[in-house]
Amino acid sequence: RLQAELQAAKEKASPTSAPDIFALSLRAFRDSGGQEPRALIIPRGAEEARLRINLTGHEFPGYQVMLLTADGKEVFAIKGLSPQATRGGYVLIVSVPARKFADGDNVISLDGVSAAGEVEALGKVIVKVRKR
Repeated sequence: RLQAELQAAKEKASPTSAPDIFALSLRAFRDSGGQEPRALIIPRGAEEARLRINLTGHEFPGYQVMLLTADGKEVFAIKGLSPQATRGGYVLIVSVPARKFADGDNVISLDGVSAAGEVEALGKVIVKVRKR
């Protein structure tokens, strides 16, 4: 009985309350040609996946991130992201509902948005997702 209670307590304190952060760099988006897909493991019961995108500078006042299927269909988009200043540079923190990711290959697209609203594609990264 104690084992069952311990297991229930562990499941209750699952990563849904504090998800791990999946880090990507701007270079990964720009140099994605021919690279192996990055692995993203989403724990069972997780409600979101948090992405941290490290930027080399403050090139654009805004950004947008899209999650695409392997064949390019948009699944999820977040627009109007503002970079956050850190000691190591600027970052974007993006929370994506875990249910939006498919098992297998997913594509994350990053665009910069100018003050005039013009969108510039910065690149795409292939992410191999495993849910467990």
